[in-house]
Amino acid sequence: SVRKNDLAIRIGGDEFVVILQRVKEVELEKIANRIVNDLPQLRLADGRALDVTISAGCVHYQPARGDIADANWLIDMADQSMYDVKRNGGDSVAIRKLVGADAATH
Repeated sequence: SVRKNDLAIRIGGDEFVVILQRVKEVELEKIANRIVNDLPQLRLADGRALDVTISAGCVHYQPARGDIADANWLIDMADQSMYDVKRNGGDSVAIRKLVGADAATH
């Protein structure tokens, strides 16, 4: 569901981080929705099907010249977005847009 140069990392349990570099906000939304909606139904060895849903919290960070964003801060912002999705019933995507000066306040 991600592009060739993107990076998907399992950070523990059922939590993953996907890093998309140089992506426009509309592309981010498209990729995030593809990840959420294209998850195949999982089958157990005995043939029973499991319904799996994804709650995706995303951050689209547009740095200003000279900005340096802390990776942990960006992950925390995505995590907060994910919990927004969960509070609203889950199985969806929330995207938080951050521009330049927003990073300076962390």
